[in-house]
Amino acid sequence: MEDFKLIGHKVITFDEVSSTNDLAKEFCNEVDSNGIVILANKQNKGRGRFERRWHSSDIGGVYLSIILAATLINFDPKLLPLIAAYAVSKTIEQISDIKTFIKWPNDVIVNNKKVSGVLVEKYKNFYIVGIGVNLNNRKENFPIDIKEKATSLFIEGGKVYNKEIFLKDFFSSFESVLESFNSLDLIKEIKKKSYTLGKNVNIKVADKNIFGKVIDFANDGSLLIESTDGKIEYINSGEIVDVN
Repeated sequence: MEDFKLIGHKVITFDEVSSTNDLAKEFCNEVDSNGIVILANKQNKGRGRFERRWHSSDIGGVYLSIILAATLINFDPKLLPLIAAYAVSKTIEQISDIKTFIKWPNDVIVNNKKVSGVLVEKYKNFYIVGIGVNLNNRKENFPIDIKEKATSLFIEGGKVYNKEIFLKDFFSSFESVLESFNSLDLIKEIKKKSYTLGKNVNIKVADKNIFGKVIDFANDGSLLIESTDGKIEYINSGEIVDVN
């Protein structure tokens, strides 16, 4: 799909914004909106899923949003968070020796800690793919409530990573997956990098919790869980609150 080669054709950079996803909505009326990237050094109201705050006041991080025209998405859009997380995972491993895992449905994990998160929102005829990556963040700059749950490439690799190189490689990886999209190939790669496959999990789905073992991924990215009562549960939306 040649249109995806437009990703990053226009990168609009800001020093500080409230949220790159919110700001991206202002650019969704342009003729060439598809592929525009909103990039910020800091966010003061960055957020993740369920309106949780994403710490993004550290200039060491990468905070961006990509605008994608919905008409170009010829697959289940529920896969977009996994696709973005997979592209981040690939990029980290391309520019470093750091091993990454993907925690369904939208996180990248290093050494059992979160290094990146994805938030996808639908707005008008576009999907806005928001991505936060802890690139050169220092541990002392993380808020106390996430200090033991979050990490960065700098913390794990012991050196400073070039943000421009990361972005260039990430745009290329993201484009590559979108252009040659094949759900079977994607799920195969997700399984290889899965943080949860074969593990016991506690998943919050709506107003209930499901306990069981992750036994597989469906082609649409949903989890297949063998619950503690022996039933096979098909989970296409939810939050993993515990893994062991």
